[in-house]
Amino acid sequence: MRTRHLNPKGFIFGLIMIGVVLCGTGCGNHDSSNDLEGEGSQNSSYNPLRTYKPGNPPTGTFSATIERLPLIKARLLAISDNDVLFFNRDTQNQEYVLVTGKKEQSLKRVPGDPDLRLRPNVPLRRSAYYPDPHLLPNGTVKMTYGNPILGSNSTDSFFNDGSFLVGDVKNLPGHKRATYFLKRDWHSDAHFPASYTISPEPVTLLKSKEIYRADNPVRLLEKTEKDVIWIQDHRGTDSFGVDQLIRYAEGKSQVIAMPDDYKNVYLVAQTGDHIAATFGIVKGELPYRTYLKTSSGWTQLPVPAGYDFSTVKKIFRDGTVLGNISTSDSKKSKNVLWQGNNLVILDDLPGWPKQGRKTDCVMANRNGLVYVEEDNGPGNTRPPYLLKIHVN
Repeated sequence: MRTRHLNPKGFIFGLIMIGVVLCGTGCGNHDSSNDLEGEGSQNSSYNPLRTYKPGNPPTGTFSATIERLPLIKARLLAISDNDVLFFNRDTQNQEYVLVTGKKEQSLKRVPGDPDLRLRPNVPLRRSAYYPDPHLLPNGTVKMTYGNPILGSNSTDSFFNDGSFLVGDVKNLPGHKRATYFLKRDWHSDAHFPASYTISPEPVTLLKSKEIYRADNPVRLLEKTEKDVIWIQDHRGTDSFGVDQLIRYAEGKSQVIAMPDDYKNVYLVAQTGDHIAATFGIVKGELPYRTYLKTSSGWTQLPVPAGYDFSTVKKIFRDGTVLGNISTSDSKKSKNVLWQGNNLVILDDLPGWPKQGRKTDCVMANRNGLVYVEEDNGPGNTRPPYLLKIHVN
């Protein structure tokens, strides 16, 4: 789960609370779920196995099966929620592949005229940056010269009209501290594919809408299918301080109360009306635990005996929560599904990869498609897996 970063170039600015953006997390971007292991990568010397108050034990289980799907030899960049997969097959020759079911579509893109920053109503300035293709939530591909926030699944930062979320930081007059922004940008279309002989038409910034601003570092946690946006507003230093959990919808921001005793939020996942979030306290006073949002507040999801942490990855359309449980020293971890107080350990099911020391759900969509990598230690990698999880 790569965390979605906010900075002037689309990555997190100011604060790196848990190391990189949710959600986490392949694709050449940082996986924030891994940062939760060992109580935070910023405190690498502060990760002993600690004793925490046990979590609520699961009261039962349910039935789930795993189907292994074919996977082409290419780097997966994104998965849309209508099961379109977007790959980079040849980095040097800029060959991209769009896979829908058994159909492959090759999208070769040769860099054209290099450009960099979007300016209101003026062409882009010439620089050493090239346009990049991105997968939109509806499964189509769009070229962009902007700097979208990129996470494990960059599709999460885009809207179906091709606009995307960006981060910015400015020193405003009369403010002693920098001001942090989350914005939504629209710009004119670029040609796809571009070529050496046909330079892209000038691309301009058509419109920019401010979503949220703060005097503190902010981080995108989640954007839903209905364009609800969840934001972490961190107040204090990287190692200390408290968060505000912000929900933005229909032009309005709302502060959402967190569970009692918790001061920091790290991950949020929402599908429909189903919402889950991972909370913690810096320096390990409380373990990272995942809660389900209910009409009466937050309800902690169960953690089996022998495990300390729980993190959320994705919520499937039926409300099943995909996540991870681990010990505080990260030496033992399992991929799991939750349905209320019932739990399934995916690592124990037939079809789940079992050759590595442990597995990481790098990317997932709301239909139960999961992209999994095995961790075999430095210099010992195995091919990734594309799995379909069926909850019966």
